[in-house]
Amino acid sequence: MSTKIYLDKERFTEQHKVLLENDNFTVTLFKYPSDVAAVKVQNSHGYLILLPFEGLMIWDAVFDGTNLKMKTPFTHPKKGEQIKESK
Repeated sequence: MSTKIYLDKERFTEQHKVLLENDNFTVTLFKYPSDVAAVKVQNSHGYLILLPFEGLMIWDAVFDGTNLKMKTPFTHPKKGEQIKESK
């Protein structure tokens, strides 16, 4: 069995919206104030926040109480024309 989820930029708003939910995972779509779309994938151990239109960059990761995010002075991601310009 395979599952495909098609993400359109129009689905992302500043209000968090559940895209998928089951016994193991919750997938939520939202947009940062900087207009960067994000997908939060969460399970019982923690979550990942991915930036699907910014090279699928991992913006945040917390598992079992440990923050795995790279240190950055930015509170939210910023848009860039190329992946090397995103922050």
